Amino acid sequence: MIYFIGDTHFNHKNIIAYTSRQDQMTNLDEMHQIIIERWNSVVTDEDIVYFLGDFGFGGSRVFHEFLPQLNGQKIIIIGNHDPKKSQAWYLERGFIGAFMHPIILENWFILSHEPIGYLTERMPYVNIHGHTHDECYTNPQRINVSWEVLNGYPVSFEDIKARFAQLDGLNQNVRDANKDRHKNGRMNYAEGYLAGKIDGRKEK
Repeated sequence: MIYFIGDTHFNHKNIIAYTSRQDQMTNLDEMHQIIIERWNSVVTDEDIVYFLGDFGFGGSRVFHEFLPQLNGQKIIIIGNHDPKKSQAWYLERGFIGAFMHPIILENWFILSHEPIGYLTERMPYVNIHGHTHDECYTNPQRINVSWEVLNGYPVSFEDIKARFAQLDGLNQNVRDANKDRHKNGRMNYAEGYLAGKIDGRKEK
């Protein structure tokens, strides 16, 4: 299965006082134990986890210490508190993927660390993000998967997709439209653009 979570903030003592974690823990050792136990109670080694940024404080050492203790194959969307290093750097520390920018999953789901600023109700996209910890937007197109909101338990992609079942129909509409436009050679992108047709349509 695919899961999401963000903002574990390993080795960040002050995050306890800044957020609702203060109601559940009092020190770093306790926080680390709770993070690891809750993560591993949901995720198996066969699962994929998209980690949406801000893993912890301490440079390379924090990844070497804590990443091996967390189940699953991890992909990171690099957050503002993560080292601004190359993908190769993150692969060497145990991730199977790393991105400095938002990515799109299954056509409609935009994964980012910080909430993207250009999402509107007229757009069919869903932004799965972290960064804001306890604070959530009223816009239902934004899904905050920060550690505090999830109470430390990674949320599955299936659970999120179930909230947006209408996108299944939109997916089919897009596939049907593309199939219709391509059949019988009715569309050629190069020819269309040369003819000034912005969507690649051929002249009749």
